[in-house]
Amino acid sequence: MKYIKLYHTISLSAILALTPVALTSCDDDTDPTPIASTSQLTSGAVTYNSLSFTWEPVDNAVQYGCQLTDANGEAVDAKVTKSTSVTFTGLEAATTYTLNVWAYAAVGGPYATSEPVTITATTTALSQLAAPHVAIDNRAGTVTASWNAVEGATSYQVTLALDGETLSSSEETGTSYSWSGLEKGNYIVTVRAISTIAGYEPISAPAQATFVIDRAEIWRAEGTYTRSTDGAKWGATLVAYSDDTYQLLNWYNGGTSLDFSFDPTVDEEERFALIGDYEYDYNTGAYYVPTGLASPATVPVYTWYGYSNLAGDRKSGEISLYIYDTNSFDIFTWDTSAAGITADDLAGTWSSVQTGLEYDWDTDSWPDFNYSQSVTVTKIDDKTVSFDGIIWSGYTLVGTIDSASRTITIKPQEWGYYTFGAEDDVNGSVVATIEDNGNIRLAGFTAWYMGYTYYYDTEVIMSR
Repeated sequence: MKYIKLYHTISLSAILALTPVALTSCDDDTDPTPIASTSQLTSGAVTYNSLSFTWEPVDNAVQYGCQLTDANGEAVDAKVTKSTSVTFTGLEAATTYTLNVWAYAAVGGPYATSEPVTITATTTALSQLAAPHVAIDNRAGTVTASWNAVEGATSYQVTLALDGETLSSSEETGTSYSWSGLEKGNYIVTVRAISTIAGYEPISAPAQATFVIDRAEIWRAEGTYTRSTDGAKWGATLVAYSDDTYQLLNWYNGGTSLDFSFDPTVDEEERFALIGDYEYDYNTGAYYVPTGLASPATVPVYTWYGYSNLAGDRKSGEISLYIYDTNSFDIFTWDTSAAGITADDLAGTWSSVQTGLEYDWDTDSWPDFNYSQSVTVTKIDDKTVSFDGIIWSGYTLVGTIDSASRTITIKPQEWGYYTFGAEDDVNGSVVATIEDNGNIRLAGFTAWYMGYTYYYDTEVIMSR
């Protein structure tokens, strides 16, 4: 009797299930002779998620079966091909795989399937994203984190934390990010490179930098500096801080700042005091302040006995600086009353008094409330700020500034478990006003939940 082995062309996933089926024939009892195995099986192109293989053709073979297995012997993929090469894709990076290749003869012919030939190959590892190098520039009330461009990065995750608590996190495509109006404390900036490019790790190790805010910016005003000797004018900016210190940025049109304190409650002799390592002339009593220019490199400023003075507030005012060698007064003036309000003006920590009626579940009544607590205003962009500390801390409200009208519109939005909105309309916006004295007044808001209000007759007055 003759045994005939029948082979069928099967789906890729069933290659390994291919087994010879013995049938009887009356010719003879001779089994088919296995054809030669593939030779020179080699690994070709290798990437982080693909492997390619080639081999020499086998006489009497009509197709080849290929099975790829992982390190545990589990089948990953299988293919049938008439070619002498095969490529597997969608693989794991940095992983070793084993390929088995069989040569198949024609069905019903005198030859049987060859013995398998085996080879191993390993995909390449994903390219690591380098951690950025972060630098901090902390001056003039603004903190800027900058970092180098990382090869393969498409964006960067930037996180700011205060005393271990995350304040903000954003994804940026540039290589710098700035914050202003930060309160006092110890800060950590964390930057990670992110990549959406094939072949790269999706995110890098974190890079961190720290900085300390030991004084909070209260306000800043842009104005005009006038040099007394020739009447030359240029733009400068006055920044006021919470500890009664000031910076006059670009004070002499050379990019440097004049740092000083001013306390009107002390003797006139010392109320205007320069801060910094300025050269002091004991003969004249003048401080030589760097200008940032090639000439003059420094200017002698005399501050004693009221010769240099500050008068005004965040809306308008004047600084007079007595320049000793010319026996004249340089003047810086500002007037922001007509310029409107900016996010930089509002950013910072405010004191607040919050009053109104609050629904009491236990007594089904509306008792008065009167809170005194701080509110943190954070700049999101030039026209947008967030408030943290209105009624609750940890649930921020975001508002849009109308600079010309000196208002901040807070639209209905999620507020913890509630929805913030006007007390007479869940879909109504609430408009806060910036008053002439600089205070912010927010009134007529409530917390909505399932159609019910939980605050009424509310008013928040923020001041600093």
